[in-house]
Parts: sequence; C-alpha cells; structure tokens
Amino acid sequence: MRRPIPLLVCFAIPLLLLIIGAAFAGVYGFREIPKLLDETARGMVPQGFVAQLGSPGKYTVWLYERGQIGAEFYRGTEKLPPGARIYLYDEASGREMEVSKWLNSSKTLGHERAVSLGSFSGLREGQRVEVKGSGFSKPVLISIAPENTGRVLRVVFILLGMILLALSVSITVFLVLLHRRNQAIESEFAR
Repeated sequence: MRRPIPLLVCFAIPLLLLIIGAAFAGVYGFREIPKLLDETARGMVPQGFVAQLGSPGKYTVWLYERGQIGAEFYRGTEKLPPGARIYLYDEASGREMEVSKWLNSSKTLGHERAVSLGSFSGLREGQRVEVKGSGFSKPVLISIAPENTGRVLRVVFILLGMILLALSVSITVFLVLLHRRNQAIESEFAR
C-alpha cells in the first residue's frame, strides 16, 4: 500500500526544478551577455584614434549620441553633421577601408546611446585600423565593435533552450507526481 504524495510536494518539487533551471540560465546569461557588448576601441574624431582588431570579420562603426569616454560624459547628435565624414585606414598599408551602410541600427546601454554609421571587414587578427574624420565643427565620439549577430543568436537560443528544458522537465515531473498521487488515492478507495 502506497500513501498518496502530499499535494504540496507535487507543487514544490517542480517549482524547485524550475528555479534551478532559471538560475542556470541566469548564470549563463550573466557570463555571456557582457561579452556581446565588448568594443574594440572608442575615441574622438576628428582627432582620430587607432583600433586593433581582435580577429578577422565584420565590425560596426558607432556614432554616440550620448556616451562616456574615460571619466567624461559626451553628448552629441544622432547623425553626422552635414559635410562630415569618417575615414578608416589600414595602418600597415595606408589604404582606405570601405565602410558599407546596409541598415540603420541603434543600441542603448544604460545612459549610452549610439547609431551605426556602417560596417567594414577586418582582414586579419591584430590588424590596426586608423579612424579619422573631416568636416567636423566639434568632436564626435566613435567606437568600433565586432558584429556578433551569430553569437547573439547562439546566446539567445541557448538561454531559450535552457528555460524551455527546465519548464518541460518541471511540467513532466509535476504530471508524474500528480498521476502517482491519484493512483495512490484510487487504490485506497478501492479497498
């Protein structure tokens, strides 16, 4: 003769499994999401700066409407002033690098807000890119960041997978416990 499982246990165990799954997803997100926001370099233009690329691939050039460089806060505009232009040069060869603009995108993180000016291709690990500009009456804040659409999708899918797995395991355990409880109750009434 089996005693019926208390109803509180039927709810508590699946809830605990769901909380554990959400905690694992939270830890994974806490570790991986900041890596998606990394920048290669940030500086003021027209003074210019040099960005050393970490790996070959696509990079985005960002113009900051609001941003921070060092301890200073910067406030600018949402687009380049009329007649202003950003130039990228491969430091080793001195050749200008093409910046192509496909989509207007923006990013906001805390108090910072930026819009993309376009993207370019880094050719090799450690490539040094000079960022310069012309036609500016006052300096603007520019950054170079790797395009990591693939990494973003991977992190999103893994987080969703972890949460869905925890949810499905919790629901399954809940249904199994309820079924066992009902069987035990039915066997008591059958006697």
